[in-house]
Amino acid sequence: MKHSLVFIATTPFAVNAFLRSHLLALAETHDVTLCVNTAAYPLVEDVARAVRVQHVDIARKIAPGQDLHALFQLLRCFREIRPSVVHSMTPKAGLLAMLAASLVGVPNRWHTFTGQVWTTRKGLARRLLKVLDFLIVLLASRVFADSASQCRFLCDEGVVRDGQIGMLGLGSIAGVDLSRFHPDTGSYERLRKQIGTVTDACVFLYVGRLARDKGVFDLVKAFRQISTTVRNVELWVVGPDEEGLLQALQDAAVNCNAPIRWLGATPTPENFMAAADILLLPSYREGFGSVTPKGMQWDSRDSVSYRWRDRCRF
Repeated sequence: MKHSLVFIATTPFAVNAFLRSHLLALAETHDVTLCVNTAAYPLVEDVARAVRVQHVDIARKIAPGQDLHALFQLLRCFREIRPSVVHSMTPKAGLLAMLAASLVGVPNRWHTFTGQVWTTRKGLARRLLKVLDFLIVLLASRVFADSASQCRFLCDEGVVRDGQIGMLGLGSIAGVDLSRFHPDTGSYERLRKQIGTVTDACVFLYVGRLARDKGVFDLVKAFRQISTTVRNVELWVVGPDEEGLLQALQDAAVNCNAPIRWLGATPTPENFMAAADILLLPSYREGFGSVTPKGMQWDSRDSVSYRWRDRCRF
């Protein structure tokens, strides 16, 4: 009989980025269920085919009524499946999943920390959010982080005890798939033509959620300043607008002298990385900045990335 495993995340965006390879591999030998808010973002098709997907109405932000409803959904799911392991990631999903799994009596309750929301907060908000992470640790039977520095940070902040937290390998959650993230001249030319970008333009690329903590307003401000002194540059912004910031960002970019292309969400960020020249990570906090090592796989070896080295001095 196959062991039953349940993975919980707030949105499919995190699943597509971090859990896809794990879910596909585990589905070959285990009965795998994915609990996620399917209304928040499209789930990649191969995962949707390989595992049982159950919609759970988890909100990214604090929403007491919706959170309570999501908790009852998870309790019902765990009682029906009786899984051997429940593994959560993202803060809200972690708290609800660890609480529900504890109440049902799931023996192996695992959570992976991918960054702390409270790092950039102050006062009561910081203390409250930090307590919620402490509760996750208290309810879980095992916790992980996606980098050694994050393990040390959580220990230093008293969220976990020394030796209570670990990570997979040398860090990250799923590593970098070099069959996806690599130099690709075909994607470079094809995508630029499709978007309407000239071949010799210097393209700055941001890949990630449109969120304040990701530094997107600083990104627009910095690019607007660059556009006043450097010609033939563009900014591509790739990622979902989960916080409804697109209009405010577009308003902030009104006086920009160079194109900013709002390209929305994509399941294939590797194509944009192969077609851009400079990868940006303006985030205020990252447990393990997965975007950067993915970009480095092609950036360090692609001669195209260095064409603007002497022309763009910022």
